[in-house]
Amino acid sequence: MLDIDTLIKLNYQKMTRQERKVADNLIKYPRFALEKNISNLALSINVSRNTITRFCKALGFSGYAEFKYEYIKCINRNIRNKTSPSNNFIHEIITTYKDKIGEIETKGKLENKDIKQLAKDIVQYKSLKIIGTGKSSPVAQQMKYSFKLWVFMLK
Repeated sequence: MLDIDTLIKLNYQKMTRQERKVADNLIKYPRFALEKNISNLALSINVSRNTITRFCKALGFSGYAEFKYEYIKCINRNIRNKTSPSNNFIHEIITTYKDKIGEIETKGKLENKDIKQLAKDIVQYKSLKIIGTGKSSPVAQQMKYSFKLWVFMLK
């Protein structure tokens, strides 16, 4: 898929004045789309929710949720391309994780059978690494034990 900025530039002349306002703000403040839902984004830019939906459709997306998901992937790709090779592997894992969480949010919830299979798959690895820093270290440790307990109970 094309970079979102490229999509905006290719379609900019066809957009209405209000849609251009959305485009200009997202180019100037890319974090808007990452941090805000459609209502808050509309308030921040001073346009209607419908304008944002029309803007997303002008770029070829079904709506704001699909646009936001692809926009996050695009930003993550850009960040990944700028990271140093030593951090690239870890960053790739984090980015993939974020992308998959975005897919879950966009497409809907996981079913219990999917969650159980995921837990089984995770625990089957010889080395299970769950990382926490600072105050999240005890939570990460508890999560590790919970995974193992959960899989044991599922057998």
